[in-house]
Amino acid sequence: MMRALLTAHPNAATAHQVAFADQDDTETLKRLIHKLGGWPTLAPVGELASSAALVLAERAIAEREFQRRALARKASSSPIPTPCALESTVPSTTLSLPPAYAWLALAVEPPELRAMALQELDSGQTALPVGTAFDVVRTAAATGLEAIPHLQHAGEQIGPVLLASTAPACRTYFLLPPGSTERWRAPGSRALPKQGDRLTVPGSGPCGGRIWLVPPDGRGVLTAPDALAAALQRVAEQVAAA
Repeated sequence: MMRALLTAHPNAATAHQVAFADQDDTETLKRLIHKLGGWPTLAPVGELASSAALVLAERAIAEREFQRRALARKASSSPIPTPCALESTVPSTTLSLPPAYAWLALAVEPPELRAMALQELDSGQTALPVGTAFDVVRTAAATGLEAIPHLQHAGEQIGPVLLASTAPACRTYFLLPPGSTERWRAPGSRALPKQGDRLTVPGSGPCGGRIWLVPPDGRGVLTAPDALAAALQRVAEQVAAA
């Protein structure tokens, strides 16, 4: 939130706060990597914390050498993705993008344009149409981050979740099955319209202030709308009771 505020209203005091927070987070990440003897993978810390560690590494700009070593450890600890149906769309020798991310290109029509979308993802990010392979529900970043543990505790499968940490506001985007948000109503959220709207998504690494909190796994798993609505309702009730 401070980072978004700094972008919208630059001033020295907020810049100092952001720099201090980034350095404090860098030290925290250093201690965690040292304690675990490697990158915080899913097994010891869970999906949300492992994804959050990647955000901290991205922002460790004051210590580039540590950032480089941390991201190298993360890359070496990543499991080999399960091949997905689109792996043959582009020869594997042309992409460094993990095959699991190729699933996202199913959103692109006509099919002959999917190879171009994959190349864009491999280079950084691409804009995908909403409503073809997935619907999208947007929340404030804090709301989305609170909803994810509720989904986990309920034993629900969670599809890709995107964090956009750029001004004017930090947002989370949940990918849901296509056609499931026609009458979407849940507190603190809205469904993106499907007529001409597009969602800009990164590849396997952070890009343009966007990063996957829950990355695609290649299976096409999407968050169930009823489960997400229930999680958002619980978040709203907790906020109201606080």
